Amino acid sequence: MSTAATTARAVMIGDRFFCGFNRSGAVRTAWCIAGARLFQARGTDHEIDPVLSRLEKARKRPAIVTVTVEGAR
Repeated sequence: MSTAATTARAVMIGDRFFCGFNRSGAVRTAWCIAGARLFQARGTDHEIDPVLSRLEKARKRPAIVTVTVEGAR
């Protein structure tokens, strides 16, 4: 049985992973990749660009990392 592999992107802030914003707009982070919000690596960046601009506005230094998700459909 073969498993399909898909690439996705996660946003790192320092040594933690971005997972969202809370109700008041503060940045939420996760310790490991399992809690990170993953963005599909498609041709356009319409999902990740607003997140990056909001993080930069909050004076964070986001970095994009590419991950491979195995077994994804």
